[in-house]
Amino acid sequence: MGVVSAATAPATNPAPTAAAPTVVATVARVACMCVPAFVHIALVVGLLLMIYELNIPAGFAVALGMFVGIQLANHCRHIRNLFVFSYARRSAGVSGKIQYAHWLSLRLSSVDFFCFGVLFLIFFLFWGHLFMLGAALGCLSLAIRHLIDSVKKRKLLSRDET
Repeated sequence: MGVVSAATAPATNPAPTAAAPTVVATVARVACMCVPAFVHIALVVGLLLMIYELNIPAGFAVALGMFVGIQLANHCRHIRNLFVFSYARRSAGVSGKIQYAHWLSLRLSSVDFFCFGVLFLIFFLFWGHLFMLGAALGCLSLAIRHLIDSVKKRKLLSRDET
């Protein structure tokens, strides 16, 4: 299916609107963001295949747990945000202008990943599955990373304000 321009569009199609350049820019930005995501996925799959082919079952379980645990925690955060924003849109329990600074968003993310990391660590201590240890390590390492980034962003923000 080709791109239809205003000159080649059938007479029944409405004329292009002012929003069309915005839509084109958004699609271009999303397309640019997809390339690094696919490279990242290819690297993760490559690493997992390499560990699998080297016949290191413990390493494979830990590495797979790291990737799956981080994704599980991230998806839970997204689901929570969908509920929060749906309530905010309906003005149900949320009112006024709400704005998070980037450092606070990173700090909240750090707390979420830390909680999931501790939960996965408790699961590991009860069941002893290396997959759970990997999930705990992945979430805890990401929690530490977000905490460090949060501190840096907050310091930069306070310097810019002075």
